[in-house]
Amino acid sequence: MLGLLHKCTRAGYPPDYLVSRIRGRIGAPAARAPITRAGGYTFREDDAAIWDAAAAERQWLYLQMDDRLRKDLAPLLLYGELPTLIRCLRNLEAGRPDAVEVDLAASLLADEVKKIMAIHGPLAEIVGKLERFFVDTALGLHGLAAAYGEGGVHGCEELIRRRYFEQVFIFAGHPEAIWWLRSLIDLRNVMTLAKCVRWKESERSMLIDGGHIGIRKRDQVPSEAGLEKLVRRFVGGGRAPSSDLHPVSLEPLLHDHLSTAMTRRMRSVCPVACCSGYIWHIFASARKRSGEHHAARFAVNFQGQTEGE
Repeated sequence: MLGLLHKCTRAGYPPDYLVSRIRGRIGAPAARAPITRAGGYTFREDDAAIWDAAAAERQWLYLQMDDRLRKDLAPLLLYGELPTLIRCLRNLEAGRPDAVEVDLAASLLADEVKKIMAIHGPLAEIVGKLERFFVDTALGLHGLAAAYGEGGVHGCEELIRRRYFEQVFIFAGHPEAIWWLRSLIDLRNVMTLAKCVRWKESERSMLIDGGHIGIRKRDQVPSEAGLEKLVRRFVGGGRAPSSDLHPVSLEPLLHDHLSTAMTRRMRSVCPVACCSGYIWHIFASARKRSGEHHAARFAVNFQGQTEGE
């Protein structure tokens, strides 16, 4: 999967030195996006700036690694680039090529992918070129153009994510990278089942094989009691209150648990454990700040509406 990422000619730093730098960066205050103040609230100027900063931090990490670390962590780094790939397709669909340029500025995607995304032409043509590039790579995106024809960018997104998880364990070899991926699959599966239980949606097609818990695509949607057992298994025991089974409250609980588990593993002497934990830390920090941004904007809009009544 390293071939799908930017080819880096830098030698990088010794793993032990990189581990010390990562621990220093985690302890340092996070750089903040520009802010504005309105109605007594403070919020980010642009949510995209938060995710751009996260992409830049992943890029920094990638450039510091030596070749062995880049190979071991390529599956995790590629997962972090999937949202960039999908966001670019959405921006092209909406006629925003300038936004695509911004998205790709700090992206780790291979230069060949960036060149395809920079083409000025119909999106169907661009998707076709992407399929031809990816078809012989680790993702093997056979049928991407057909998925776009049937379901638009959303169809592309479903196929890209599904094919990633179908292929990733062929290329993930380090035990820490495999643990990271299996834990991520567990989180996504528990959330999928929570949505099925809450809203009676049939989303079993979104289940992913390969997690620690052993949820499979063919499994039946559980009852609330069954879902509670799955949540307890994910968090390693203890009781999961029924109120926390609502997807809106359950998602931060699962993310917090996984962040705690990642932090514990980062304390080991294994550089892959430290780097993989930091990749999650970058994502989790951006997700939290993005949530704060949206909550602040909602508060400002709500205050404006009530004052105008």
